[in-house]
Amino acid sequence: MKKIIVTVCIVSILFIGILFCSEEINRDELQNVLESRPDNLASPVTMRAWEWQDIDHVMEYTTAVIRGKIHNIKKDIYDNHGYMMDIDIDEVLWGNCPYEQIIFFDDMVAEHIEENGEYLIFMYALDSFAFPENSYVSTAEESFYTYGNGTLYGTSKKADSWLSENNNTLNEMREYLVKYPVIYSENTNTVLNSYDEVSTMYEASDSVAKVKITSVFEENDNVELINIDVIDNYKGEAINKEYTYIWPKGLETGEEYFVFVDADGLPVAREGAIIGANDNNFNEVKEFLANK
Repeated sequence: MKKIIVTVCIVSILFIGILFCSEEINRDELQNVLESRPDNLASPVTMRAWEWQDIDHVMEYTTAVIRGKIHNIKKDIYDNHGYMMDIDIDEVLWGNCPYEQIIFFDDMVAEHIEENGEYLIFMYALDSFAFPENSYVSTAEESFYTYGNGTLYGTSKKADSWLSENNNTLNEMREYLVKYPVIYSENTNTVLNSYDEVSTMYEASDSVAKVKITSVFEENDNVELINIDVIDNYKGEAINKEYTYIWPKGLETGEEYFVFVDADGLPVAREGAIIGANDNNFNEVKEFLANK
């Protein structure tokens, strides 16, 4: 009996020792992360046009706040500038993010986070036909927070200054975010893949025109920089030959196209919003617009 008791005690001591060592290692790793943080992620040269003040300011531009695990940090394949990463969603603390995994684009923060690390992230949907629908970017440079024992720590020292005694833990942040109304629902601010009816796409567009392509320059794997001449304007005045547009690849210089775009001159759908003579619905669109 004494041998059993002694054996149990030894096993218990070893188990406690392993837990203690593991906790010490985790604490040391967190401490190393905290000590290596920069004062500010953004230099004056890369600072965005708006100057962030605190979490409240950041929330004005946020689509969702999530807790997730980061994988596959690599160079952005869309323009080879900045980083692209996959993030598995563990929890949506605020807002709407209808995906289990998202593609995340960022210029700077990837240098200060770790693959397989878990982070709290303030982000907004990258709502553009040129990117997959589950694409997101950070709301601000200081959008990533790591956590140890539930306490939040910014990826920069400036990010810490945005936390207060009311929101510096995961639980407190959940309660803190409740006061903000959710502006973007799952079906709002999303570029459709396509429209079933020309009339519906026409109503959704800020401008509709027939244009001639005058020059094309490659921007990335999905889009090109396009210059145009305007042949006819059917709706709105956003289309202007003085501007350069970001439109899908495959448009040919000298060819004519019907274009359905938003107020920024971007196609209102990922497919079918720019129609050329070789497209099946070219004549249908031509007839529809002739009656406008």
